[in-house]
Amino acid sequence: MSGKQLTLFVTLKIKPSLIEEFKAAHRPVWAACAKEPECLFFDVFQDPAEPDKFRFVEV
Repeated sequence: MSGKQLTLFVTLKIKPSLIEEFKAAHRPVWAACAKEPECLFFDVFQDPAEPDKFRFVEV
């Protein structure tokens, strides 16, 4: 890895009726992202206070 590092913070708001479909469709993508050799950290958080809000963090 070079000396440069990129950190991504992404927030998405999902239509409440589509949350389960969104999670099911994206779980394989999230797993693949976490396995990339350049990825030091990857996680997805669903806000308990606002369940339609998801936050992604990738380093």
